[in-house]
Amino acid sequence: MRISSSTHGATIRYTTDGITTPTETVGYIYSGRVTVSSTETLKAIAYETGWTDSAVVTAAYTITQTVATPRFNPVAGSYTSAQSVSITTSTPGATIRYTTDGVTAPTKTVGYIYSAPVPVSITGTLKAIAYETGWTDSAVATATYTINLPAPTLTSVSPASGVQGTSVPITLIGANFVAGATVAASKTGITVGTVTVASATQITTTLTIAATAALGAGTITVTTSGGTSSPVSFTVNPSAPTLTAVSPAIGVQGTSVPVTLTGTNFVAGATVASSNTGTTVGAVTVVGATQITSTLTIAANAALGAANLTVTTSGGTSGPVIFTVNPPAPTLTSVSRSSALKVPVCQ
Repeated sequence: MRISSSTHGATIRYTTDGITTPTETVGYIYSGRVTVSSTETLKAIAYETGWTDSAVVTAAYTITQTVATPRFNPVAGSYTSAQSVSITTSTPGATIRYTTDGVTAPTKTVGYIYSAPVPVSITGTLKAIAYETGWTDSAVATATYTINLPAPTLTSVSPASGVQGTSVPITLIGANFVAGATVAASKTGITVGTVTVASATQITTTLTIAATAALGAGTITVTTSGGTSSPVSFTVNPSAPTLTAVSPAIGVQGTSVPVTLTGTNFVAGATVASSNTGTTVGAVTVVGATQITSTLTIAANAALGAANLTVTTSGGTSGPVIFTVNPPAPTLTSVSRSSALKVPVCQ
């Protein structure tokens, strides 16, 4: 801008802070155009030797600049992997806010303040605005990212089994895992806990298996925006059996003894074992969760004394109870007659 006086030969002094009043000794001596690049107030005075100084004139300039529109890197488009998007503006010192839902327009008070690259792992739209005090806000920039991720693959689950009524931390190994991945179990009664994507090849979570969860093999799958993995087997086992009593608790060499075993967590397929090598366990019938029947065939030469009986299921092996092998009762087959001494009789 120019400052001029109609008095030929007069000198002009000016100030730019809007407060200080210029005089013949205060202020900048005007010598050419004054650049005003931001909002400010100029004051000026003209003076000449032998003349009365001019009045001080004031001019306020409001400079409205617009913050540069934010830019996204990488630019909007279609990608086959998750992206880390940087948002920048060429206006030094400007603050950037952004939204990720594709609908909400960011403002000075709405949206996330940008401080680090924004991860984009699923198809979505970013909107961003930049602003600075004393400047006009930038236009809202929009970038849509289409993420066509490959479907995840799941190769193993460890451990691959769990027991009813327990919580089992598991690790899933595979490929193409991304943030937001979910884990599903096919078995009724299994609840999947918080899913942590440790890396593109590993996920951790906890399976809570209800006491009534369906027994046997089920499957685990991983789902991302790219699709759902093939299933991997996870087996629900019953709780380990407990064995509290066997009746009768004794048997005799060379006999067969029907026995009833009492305990808990007995399931179909349970087996019974004896630590006595001369005792053979017959067909096992699981009457219910608390009772098993079978027949023990005790060899004539079976070891005498106490031995252990145990019950085993897919949930584990019970503690032992004692079953004792006794010898058969003695038999008396004959009595031999022997000669006797004649006792003298006194008369």
